[in-house]
This record gives sequence, C-alpha cells and structure tokens, in this order.
Amino acid sequence: MQVPHNNPRGRVAAVAIALTTACTAGNGITNSTTTNASGTTADEATQTGADTGSDTDTYTGTGTGTDTGSDTDTDTGDTLDTSGESETDTGGPVCSEFETLVGEWAGIDPALVDCGVVGPQSSQQAWQHAHDCALEANALEQSFKLVMWLQGIDSQVGLAYVGVAGESYQLTQLQWDSDPCGGGGCGPAAVARSCADLVLLDGCAVEPPKACLACAGAGQADSLC
Repeated sequence: MQVPHNNPRGRVAAVAIALTTACTAGNGITNSTTTNASGTTADEATQTGADTGSDTDTYTGTGTGTDTGSDTDTDTGDTLDTSGESETDTGGPVCSEFETLVGEWAGIDPALVDCGVVGPQSSQQAWQHAHDCALEANALEQSFKLVMWLQGIDSQVGLAYVGVAGESYQLTQLQWDSDPCGGGGCGPAAVARSCADLVLLDGCAVEPPKACLACAGAGQADSLC
C-alpha cells in the first residue's frame, strides 16, 4: 500500500494525499498475490525480521515488520502500518502505479543508482544484487532507488527504498498495497516514512522475496493515498 516523490523526509507531507480507505486499521496489510512490473505473479513468502511489531517479515525495508510510530523503530516493511500516520492531501502522487510513484519520489538525478526491480520470481542472484546495491549506495549517501514486489494473497504488495543525496541525505521507505481491504474492497494505498539508516537484518538469508534490509530509526508513517 504505498507512493514516491523526490523530496526529503521533510517534504513527505507535501506529496501526500489522504488515505482513502477506512478498511486498513492498525498495521493490517492484506496478503495478496503479488505481480511485479513485468507481470510476474508469486506466492507469499515470509521472513523473520528485526521489527517487534510483526510475527513474520516479508522482505525488509520495504517488506516486513511493523512500525510503532517511534523514531527509534526498525521497520522491515512487510506490513503496511497506518497507525499514528499523518494524512495530508495535497493532490499529490497517483497511487495506481507503484514503480512510477517510486520514480517520482527519487526525482531526476543523473547520478541516481538504480538498484532494480525484484519480485518473488526473480533469482536469488537478483535479490542479492539489489541487497548489495542498496546498502552500498546508502553507505556512500548516493541517490538510489530499489523496488521490491512481495507476496500477497488478494492484492499486489510493494516495498521500496529511496535515497536522495543533498545537503542532508534523505532515506525513505515506501510501502504500497493495491487493495488493502482485499477482494476489490478498497485501495490502492501507500505510506512513506523516513529512515535514519538502512540496515542488514541479522540472521537473515537473502532469497526471493527477501532482501534482508530494514529501515532503522523509522519515522512517522505519512499517508500518500
């Protein structure tokens, strides 16, 4: 359930629009059959993560865990958490295309490092490359983007990390769900939250659909749509 923009965390509210569904409560995200950008469909996969707010972690960062709304939380992004989020409608990003949203969030930077788009049907090597690429770009404070399609049951679920270089480096986690209510009841929905750092999940083996990354020091979730 999520959308992008090229602004830093301080401008998250500027591109946000009110979360249109009353069906998403707490950090419930409807598991669904995930289809990546190339039309790939995959089954649900889980992973254990560093986030204490979730029983299972589906790809970090943008694929597992829940955020309690604290600045000291570590969010793996597998669960779309709307608790305590701010909702600011600016007529901002359209949520229908997650990858487009991520691209808008990343902005236009000739030096942008594109870590790719991976999904449940991508190879282990592709997920490992995505993992290594994002960690390295973040460590060097380079602009980068990484899109991950996770598993779901009745909706598409996406997770992304975007780094924006500047006077102050900005790292953002984006979560997206095509139908958070399931069965065509609502959606899409997306949230964004700032991250103090992108970290490796201890004891996690990189494999589809897990990049074993997490948003450390996760900020408040801002509803984009």
